Amino acid sequence: MASCLVALAFLWIAMFVADSAFASSGKAAVGQTVTFSVTVNGTAPFTYQWYKDGAAVGGASNATYTIAAVRTTDAGTYDVVVSNSAGSTTSDNAVLDVAGTAAVPAITAQPASVSVLLGKSASLSVTASGTAPLAYQWRKGGANITGATSATYTVGSAQTSDTGTYSVAVSNSAGSVISGNATLTVTAAAIAPAITTQPSSSSVTAGTSVSFTVTASGTAPLSFQWRKGGVNLAGANSATYTIGGVQTADAGNYSVVVSNGTGSVVSGEATLVVDAGVAARPAPTAQLINLSSRAPVGTGTNLTIAGFVVRGAEAKTLLIRGIGPTLANYGVTGALPSPTMTVFSGDTIVGTNDGWTRTDADRIRATAQRVGAFALPEDGRDCAVLMDCTEGIYTVLLQDKNGGTGVGLIELYDANATGASRLVNLSTRAFVGRDSTILISGLVVAGPGSATLLLRAVGPGLTALGLEGVLSHPKLVLLSGSQPVADNTGWTTAANSAAIASVAAKVGAFPLDAGNADSAILVTVAPGVYTIQVSGANGETGIALVEIYQTPAN
Repeated sequence: MASCLVALAFLWIAMFVADSAFASSGKAAVGQTVTFSVTVNGTAPFTYQWYKDGAAVGGASNATYTIAAVRTTDAGTYDVVVSNSAGSTTSDNAVLDVAGTAAVPAITAQPASVSVLLGKSASLSVTASGTAPLAYQWRKGGANITGATSATYTVGSAQTSDTGTYSVAVSNSAGSVISGNATLTVTAAAIAPAITTQPSSSSVTAGTSVSFTVTASGTAPLSFQWRKGGVNLAGANSATYTIGGVQTADAGNYSVVVSNGTGSVVSGEATLVVDAGVAARPAPTAQLINLSSRAPVGTGTNLTIAGFVVRGAEAKTLLIRGIGPTLANYGVTGALPSPTMTVFSGDTIVGTNDGWTRTDADRIRATAQRVGAFALPEDGRDCAVLMDCTEGIYTVLLQDKNGGTGVGLIELYDANATGASRLVNLSTRAFVGRDSTILISGLVVAGPGSATLLLRAVGPGLTALGLEGVLSHPKLVLLSGSQPVADNTGWTTAANSAAIASVAAKVGAFPLDAGNADSAILVTVAPGVYTIQVSGANGETGIALVEIYQTPAN
């Protein structure tokens, strides 16, 4: 760059530093080199200190002071104090005028995150304003990338090692700025699904059961949707589709759509032929064999309370469990540390436990394995009882024996599902939070046949029962695996609201006010595993009651 010389001369008087001087001002452009110099007569040695606008300039202690690349902030008034053993004197002022105002860089378009397949090209770009020329330096994880000095940074053949966080520093003569972070994600190419084993046709007698199975390859997770005559079957979302208690109306052509994030494929059709026989029997009824609820367990009115109903002439053997610490093994944070469980029949305590290995551990362990319950650690900190329940209404109270709080799980398993008695209702009252602390209930329907269920999520309706802090707008969702089956927010908005009210009266559920925002679903489901989620429709929290009723019409 060009140089600008600003000269200041000191006159000599006697043998001391001069007490008068003259100065010359100058003008320079941004980026130019500027040198101030002073000439002194007097007795050596001399010391020098340069000043800008009255403030000492650090390190400026020679007869000359040079600014290598002028910025707009260097404009001002300069002088120098020269000293020797006889005294000191100050030069006249020299004014430096910096021509042309350089603008500090500013990011106008941040680099955007990119996701690419392995081996593909990926580019990150930034747009910046400011006085040219602008310089760029891309960084990964805060470390400079050699040679990445353009507004766009390109990875020609992306590898998994290129995955990371990227930013770019943009600078000019006036200053610099660093962009926000952008993430580059490199993933292996997904493989579209392919059918490896087609579903097979079947011929069965009415009243028996039949299953169609497909085997498929491709990048997981794979999703399944079974169809009859090209029409989707509700809840038929597994690799195997089973019809319990086949009827002549079930005859037809069945296929399945298998899909993942890359695409989908449709299987060939499997034909079901149904022989009515001498006298076709009505479809047998499926039944509830497992009910569970997971929710935050608090104190006071925020305790978790479950109720269940047994119907039938003979006693029903149930495995009842209250899980806390073991939930941490399944990714649940903030699990209830020291659960204690009490089972009531009316006001009478009929079972209690605060450590499942204390009594009947061998039978509990064997029964849990037989009904498919996950194993509990042998340290016995979770709760479990195995008991015979006659027809009636029961309540399960789960709390922490030391007054603590956390997420807990109440489970009911039917240990003699082939008996004459049945589980017909589960209800759980608990505090509903957000995200991982919403209220979740599970149920298992066993065939043959189907089951018609009334599901309710009650919030505002609890105020009539004297509860405060209720969930104002409960949302109710029924899922089969990860696939939604039905949902409702506001039961009077449901197309079958009249049927919901009629069935509620039939099963003995308390009536819901049509003006309240409680939710309900009336649905017929095939045998399988289902999940119910209760949350605030708009992110609200509060106490809610989830209810599961199997209708007696089934």
